[in-house]
Amino acid sequence: MKAKSAALRLRPDLIHKRIQSGGTMVWVIKDPLARTYVHFTEQEHTMLCLADGKRSLTQLCSDAAALFVPQHLPATNVVQFFAEANAKGLLIAAKLPSSAKTTSRWSNPLAIRLPGIDPTPWLGYLDPIARVLFSPFAIVAGIAVMLVAVSMAVSRWSVFAENLSTAAGRFDLWVVLVLAIAMTKITHELAHAMVCRKLGGQCTEIGVMFLVGIPCLYCDVSDAWMIPRPWKRMLVSAAGMIAELMIAAIATWVWVFTIDGPLRDVCVTVMVVCSASTVLFNGNPLMRYDGYYILSDAIGIPNLAGRANALANDRLRNFLWGVAPVYSSSVDDAGARSIGLIAYFIASVVYRWMVYSALATVFYAWAKSHGGGDLALIVIGSLLMSFLVRGFPRWFKKPCTQSRSSDFFSTRPGLALAGLSALLVAGAFVPLPRSVTAPSITQPQSAETLVVTLPGRVQNAVRGGTVVQPGQVVCSLVDDDAAQHRLSMTTRRDQLVSTLASLQNRRGIDSDAASTIPATRRALDETEKQIKLVDRELDRRSIRATVRGVAFDPERMAMSPVRAEDSQFWSGTPLDLDNRGARLDEGTTICVIGDEVERDAIAYIRQQDVELVRVGQPVAILVADRPRGSVRGVIMEVATSPANEIPEGLIRSGRISDKAIDVLRSPYYQARVRIDHQATPLSVRMIATVQVEVESASAWIRLRRWFSNAF
Repeated sequence: MKAKSAALRLRPDLIHKRIQSGGTMVWVIKDPLARTYVHFTEQEHTMLCLADGKRSLTQLCSDAAALFVPQHLPATNVVQFFAEANAKGLLIAAKLPSSAKTTSRWSNPLAIRLPGIDPTPWLGYLDPIARVLFSPFAIVAGIAVMLVAVSMAVSRWSVFAENLSTAAGRFDLWVVLVLAIAMTKITHELAHAMVCRKLGGQCTEIGVMFLVGIPCLYCDVSDAWMIPRPWKRMLVSAAGMIAELMIAAIATWVWVFTIDGPLRDVCVTVMVVCSASTVLFNGNPLMRYDGYYILSDAIGIPNLAGRANALANDRLRNFLWGVAPVYSSSVDDAGARSIGLIAYFIASVVYRWMVYSALATVFYAWAKSHGGGDLALIVIGSLLMSFLVRGFPRWFKKPCTQSRSSDFFSTRPGLALAGLSALLVAGAFVPLPRSVTAPSITQPQSAETLVVTLPGRVQNAVRGGTVVQPGQVVCSLVDDDAAQHRLSMTTRRDQLVSTLASLQNRRGIDSDAASTIPATRRALDETEKQIKLVDRELDRRSIRATVRGVAFDPERMAMSPVRAEDSQFWSGTPLDLDNRGARLDEGTTICVIGDEVERDAIAYIRQQDVELVRVGQPVAILVADRPRGSVRGVIMEVATSPANEIPEGLIRSGRISDKAIDVLRSPYYQARVRIDHQATPLSVRMIATVQVEVESASAWIRLRRWFSNAF
C-alpha cells in the first residue's frame, strides 16, 4: 500500500506584511519567535499560503504550477521552495530555529553579537527628544550646521591635517579618545532605534557586539522591514550615519574655536571617526552594515547578500556538475538582475577577503613583534583552511541526480578538487619572504664610549655636542684623598730637597752630614717615584678622547629622590654645567664620541631568531617620524655571545619587558646595523624597530621550526 504524503501547513503565528520594494509590492513574513524576516514576491507568497494543511505535496506542486501560467514551474522547484520554507521554520513540521539565532551571532568573525535586552520599556523616555530632533526646524538647522562645518574644514584643511597628526602622536590621551569614540557609536545605534520607533517600527534588542574586535553597542531594528515605504526603511538605515555626521559637524565647530590641548585633539579625532570612517565603513554596501540595507531598499532586492550568494553557488555547482539550476529565491532573479547579483557577490567576496587580509596582516605584525610570528602564520593558515573546508562541501557535494557508480575523480568536480588540493600542498613548500623583527637603539658610527675608571668629582667637562680631537680632555675628575696625598708627597719632597741641599753645603765640615746624603737622596728618589704614581693616577681621572668626533651626551639620569643637595647625587648627564663638583663612580658613562651625521643601530635579537641573522643582510629601520622604507641599512656584525645588559631606554619604552630579561634562559644577542646616509641625521639613542630580511622559507619549514622551538 502506497504511503500518503504528509500535508504541509503554514504556521498561524507568523506576521505577514505587504510592503513596497523597488517599485513593486512584496511580502515580508516576520517570525515572532526567532525574530527573523523572510521576503517573498506576490506569487511566492501566494504559493506559500497554499500550505494550509489540507493539500499534499503532490497537490501543492500542481496548484503552484497553475499560479505561474503561462510560465512552466517544474515540480522540483516547488519541492525546493517548500524545503527552504521548512528550513526557515515557516511550516508547522519545521523545528523552530531557536538555535539558528544563537549560531548566527558568531557566523561573522568581524561582527560578533552578544545576547542583548529588550529596550522598549525605556526607549519611550526618548520620545520627547525625538519629537524635537525630527521637527522641521531642527532638520533645517542640522543641515545648515553640517554645510558650514564642511566649508570650515575644507578652508582650514592644512591646519586640520597638522592637528590630526599631533593628536595621533599623543598616546597619553588614548583613554579620553576611546571614551569619546564609544559615546559616538552609542549615539549612532540610538539614532537607529529612535528613527525606527518614530516611523512605526520597533527596536527589539540592544546589546554589545565586537566589531573587528572592538566592543560597541548594537540595536536590532530588523522590524524596519515591516515599514511599507522604502524611503522610510532607508532613513532608518541611514539614521546612525546622519547622527555621526552631525556629531562631526559639532566637533568641527568646537575645533575651530579651540587652541592646542586635549579638547582639540578629541575634536579632530571625532571629526575623522564620525565622518570619513563612518561613511567608508558603515556606508559600505559590500558588508552587512548600514550601506548594505540602504542599497537593498534602493534597488528593491530584499536579502541582497543571501540571494547573491545562493545564485552564485548555484551557478558554480551547475558549472561543476552540469546539472540544472535549483536556485529558487525569486523568479525575478534572471537576466540583467542575475548578472548584477553575481557581480555583487564577487565584489563582496573580494572586499571581505581584503578586510580579512588586512586584519591578518595586523595580527601577524603584532605577533611577530612579540616573538610569535611563526605561530601567527599557523593560526592564520588554520583559519584559511577552515574557511575553505566550510565552503567546498557546498560545491563538491554530488547532486542526487548524479549516478552513485560514477568515479568522483574522473568528473569535473573531482579534477577541480584535485587541482586545488595540489595547489594548497604546493603552496606549503613555496619559499616566502620573511624577516626578523627586533628592538634597537641608535648610536654614532665609529662610536667610542668614555667611562669613569677611577671615581672622583667633576672639575671640568666639555659641553654635549662639542667636536673633540684625539687626546683632548673631555672630562676632568678630582679626588680629594688623592689630591691630599699628592700634596703631602710634594711637601715631603720639598723638605727632602731642602735637607739634601743643606747636607751638601755642610759635608765639607760635617762628616755626619756627608754620610747622611745617600740616605736622603734615596728617600727623595722614592718620594719622586710616589709622586709620579700619584700623578699617573690623577691623570687617569682626566678622561681623554681617542678619536675625532662629536661628544654626545649619555642617557640622562633622573634626579635622586634623597639628598639631592649632596654632591654625591646628581641628575642629567655628567657633562651638564649643573653637575660640576658631582661625584662620579667607577663605570659611569661620560659620553659617546662618534660621527656627527652617520649612525649605527644596535639591535637586540632573541636567541631563537639570531641563527637566521647573517652579516650583509638588508635591514629596514622603522622610525616613527620617517616614511616607512626610507631608513634602511645592512647587518655589519652579529655577536656570538649574549648581551650582558639591556639599555634602560629599551626597557622603559616597553620594547623589551623586565620579565623577558634573563641572560641564561632567554638571552638577547647584539647585531650592529650600518644605517644608510640620511639627509636629516637620526637622533642618538633613538628607539626604533628593525626588520632584518632573512632567508626565505616555506610554510612547512616555518611550521617545523616553530615546533622544534616550542617542544
